[in-house]
Amino acid sequence: MIDWPLYFPNDCPPDDAKDTDNKVFRFVADSPLTMSDFRIYKEMHPNQVYGRLECQACGLSVYLDYNDVVEAKRNIPGFSKKQIAVGQLIPGDGVIKPTPSLKDSSHHTWWKNPNVKILDRFNVESKEYLK
Repeated sequence: MIDWPLYFPNDCPPDDAKDTDNKVFRFVADSPLTMSDFRIYKEMHPNQVYGRLECQACGLSVYLDYNDVVEAKRNIPGFSKKQIAVGQLIPGDGVIKPTPSLKDSSHHTWWKNPNVKILDRFNVESKEYLK
């Protein structure tokens, strides 16, 4: 059982979130990766009220489909200068749940296990590798 941070709201992560066992993609600032590339909104802005998205603000945005990441990079302001990191999550790394938008069907929220060595799981990959 994972000991979630005390600032997580009740019932967070949600009961329908599943154990991780996925290859995921995430936007990051640059290479090499740093822990700041994996900070959640709730840590960065602890006094902000997220309303019905409070639990989602305690997780990290990831994508399961590389094509959705490329589309988001192309179409969402602010993502064009970001790098794309790829990671292989394994059981015990946390839990994951689909949180799609109208344009990003493979978007998921990943509530990471606070004890996971996250920098060991992710790499910024070359464009050639991801093709």
